Amino acid sequence: MQVSQDISLYDDAKKRDEEFFPAALIKSIVDGASPVRVYRTHRGLTQRALAARMGISRSYLAEIESGKKRGSVTVLRRAAAVLTVDLDMLVTDWESYENKLFVTFDT
Repeated sequence: MQVSQDISLYDDAKKRDEEFFPAALIKSIVDGASPVRVYRTHRGLTQRALAARMGISRSYLAEIESGKKRGSVTVLRRAAAVLTVDLDMLVTDWESYENKLFVTFDT
């Protein structure tokens, strides 16, 4: 029965025109690889090309990919747009971004 459920879920996703990623790609992210680097490589982009499309320096992108810097929400949104993935696919630690995502207004 599991196989028929898997096929059904696959068919439903195909109808929604969702993109599928290789299991090895997802596994590398789960194992700790930089999601930005993994999706950049999957898209066939160099660091220089992605950085140019994002409007940042290649060295800043390299620091994000190496984990030396985590990148602002704004920069990661740009990366997500260029890589055509959802922002949450690039951020593995949402708790560290919590303060930047929620804005309160004094009334």
